Amino acid sequence: MKTLAIFDLDGTLLNTSYDLMNAVNYALEKLNYNPVTLDEVIKKTGRGIKRLIEDTISSSDDNIKEEALSYFKDYYFNNCTKETYIYDGIKDVLKTLKKKEIKLAVVSNKSQEFTSKIISFYFDGIFDLVLGAREGLNLKPERDMIDYVLKELDAKTQEVIYIGDSLIDYQTAKNSNLEFLNVSYGFVKREVLESNGINTILNEAKEILNYF
Repeated sequence: MKTLAIFDLDGTLLNTSYDLMNAVNYALEKLNYNPVTLDEVIKKTGRGIKRLIEDTISSSDDNIKEEALSYFKDYYFNNCTKETYIYDGIKDVLKTLKKKEIKLAVVSNKSQEFTSKIISFYFDGIFDLVLGAREGLNLKPERDMIDYVLKELDAKTQEVIYIGDSLIDYQTAKNSNLEFLNVSYGFVKREVLESNGINTILNEAKEILNYF
């Protein structure tokens, strides 16, 4: 029997790509770098904001990267809900799972301050636990964050389904011995998922309910 659903954030619950791109390009503009495209940002999203900036700034100077990260954080915190939107059907899925008394958690490599702000804006009061990047926990695909959620919500691995959209999520589920559902409407194209041996790929959010 399943008692807990753990969701990734970017590309799974919400399309955050436009606000991420705007924040990256704000930082690049402040440092006189050329802007990046939406596709470039999507491809580099998933391993945390620090990694996103490091992969975007074409400089080996750590001071420049730190400055860019500071610009990004300032802009993103104030604008992270401007163009972000909920994927079709997600809210109904979450409401139905709550009615079934399934516990709900978010695990994101996005820092805790951003994760908390975004989730409270779009899904206030829905999730039992919202976990973003924090000191002492390795980022996904390491299992630290998943183990933290299981302990906090008193759940066993066999009672949990993890839902994500990326290869990082797939590897996270494997490392944590969790059943995994990969949605295809997010940041990673279906053919990429299939070519990496992912079998359970959902086209629509409502299909998640078939597994609870």
